[in-house]
Amino acid sequence: MSQPEIFINYRQDDTAMLAEYLRARLEPHLPQGGVFLDTESIKYGESIGENIWPQLDAAQLLIVLVGPKWHLCEDESGDKRLLYPNDWVRIEIERAKNQNKKILLVLHQQEDFHQAGKWLKKMIPSLSFLADQKF
Repeated sequence: MSQPEIFINYRQDDTAMLAEYLRARLEPHLPQGGVFLDTESIKYGESIGENIWPQLDAAQLLIVLVGPKWHLCEDESGDKRLLYPNDWVRIEIERAKNQNKKILLVLHQQEDFHQAGKWLKKMIPSLSFLADQKF
């Protein structure tokens, strides 16, 4: 697997179609393997963690796709997934931030990130920097 320049972070049940569209639009402008999207880059049966971390660590840019349900998605118990420290979306963002990577927040069908930003600042301080991004 080649080293990506861009790593796309998204929620399957919120922005999966946008993630695939974005990958398809970016790939022609980058070297082969320049965009990492888990569903396209990890083969069935391969370990997610073993494949994601080297790709995220190599990427220069993390694109965080935020749809209307991004911070509201729940697990089977009804708990908000983003609240869990082991949530993949959260881990990827925190890891990229800790590595001082460029992080681009892309809002999809979200006119105002203000409420989600307030929620982040209150509930998940490690992600509160997202609330301060300019749009």
